[in-house]
Amino acid sequence: MSQPPAFIQHVVELIRGGRQTFPITTSLLVTTLTIILLLKLCEERTWVSYTLDKITRTKMNLLQTTWTHYLYAAAAAAHAYVVYTKSKRARFPPGPFPLPLIGNALGILGQPLHVTFAQLQKKYGIFSCEGKTFSTQKTMVRKMLAEVNWDDEDAAEKRIQGIGRDLVAWLAETGKPVDPQIYLDTAVCNVTSGPLMSITFKPTDDLMLAVSKIAMDIFIDAGAQNVNNYFTFLRDMPGDPTNYHVLMKNASTAMDVLSGVITSHKEKMVENPSSPPADFIDHYLQMMQSGAEPTCTDAQLLAVVTDLFAMGIEATATMLRWALLLLSQHPQVQTRIQKEIDEVMGKTTPSLAHQPEMNFTNSAITEIKRYVNLVSINLPHAATEDAIFQGFFIPKGAVVLPNLASIHYDEETYAEPMTFKPDRFIEGGSFQKPKKFMPYSAGVRSCLGQTVSQWQIFLFLTAILQKFNVSLSGM
Repeated sequence: MSQPPAFIQHVVELIRGGRQTFPITTSLLVTTLTIILLLKLCEERTWVSYTLDKITRTKMNLLQTTWTHYLYAAAAAAHAYVVYTKSKRARFPPGPFPLPLIGNALGILGQPLHVTFAQLQKKYGIFSCEGKTFSTQKTMVRKMLAEVNWDDEDAAEKRIQGIGRDLVAWLAETGKPVDPQIYLDTAVCNVTSGPLMSITFKPTDDLMLAVSKIAMDIFIDAGAQNVNNYFTFLRDMPGDPTNYHVLMKNASTAMDVLSGVITSHKEKMVENPSSPPADFIDHYLQMMQSGAEPTCTDAQLLAVVTDLFAMGIEATATMLRWALLLLSQHPQVQTRIQKEIDEVMGKTTPSLAHQPEMNFTNSAITEIKRYVNLVSINLPHAATEDAIFQGFFIPKGAVVLPNLASIHYDEETYAEPMTFKPDRFIEGGSFQKPKKFMPYSAGVRSCLGQTVSQWQIFLFLTAILQKFNVSLSGM
């Protein structure tokens, strides 16, 4: 049998990604049939109900398919060829055989995405990389945060300690079993909102209740959007099955709230132009007014404030709730932490100076972060240009999903990774920080609030356990 033309070989090689050894003719047949079937499905508007029975009754009508459909298939193949010729070095990272048009979308259904990635990792390997340098914007933001003592240890510790006393008082006032969410959200919020925008909240404030609910809804609904990246038509299906429109509405509401705060700061600057900046937003607005940095814009300010305020708050507060849940499920672990608190802290206010002496507490907190693995798949990033990484071609525009779960659940690093072991990081009686551990991501893309979040989790958790025993209501 003669070989297909070089053009066809290029198309099939692109579809295969250099990963398989399918015969050329087989790959071409699969490609053509898949494209035609998808076109027929579109034509008949039967995306969901195209059952095996229907396929049997109609025999798929492939022989009756009009030449128009074949022309569509050829156009799709030609488009793939154009893409290929623009990247002659193409040698994509190894992975499963992708179907035309939909790629490996079907492979993500039926189980959590990080579980699918873990299975692929075992078969095809794992890749890792670091970013290049901090962008001008991120470097400038860090400088501004330093101006308001964002992560200055002494200033931040005093701020967190004071809010920790408020947190304990709020919980004590209830006098009955209580859902700690709003109290934890308010505490974490106040750690951020003070230096960021000079605002403090109480758990009973209407705005705080609204912010807490919106942040939680966004955090939950965002996890359901991975499938929308593959099946975009789901966003417009009746009933909003993935809560996409709910997510967009909540995100818009959160943006409106923060935009209002920024507008209020602008108005105060107009009224008192000679007043020194009181918080991060003031510093940023002054930089915008000076024109010294063209990357400083209203849109960029809103994006930074959203990242630091909304997303950072919910991540830290959620981790604290997970910690309380796990400690209520493992009372013996809670008792050991409380024993260490009594021995090291006594009745004094929890301090970062106590932390080096609290080996079991440090190990337990680290294991909670690893075990919970709050962000299994990090936020998507896109390649800004064609790149070769570890010998593989990454095309411009390719979406890259950092798989943090592959680190935290790696069986070669952690024995029985799906088991909660609070003393996992104790060696020779001392806490040993793990090398393969990135709950806040890593490199230049790591969380801006990482250090402050770590301090909050330690100080708030020990403050609670110093005063209370934690258990599930009714148990």
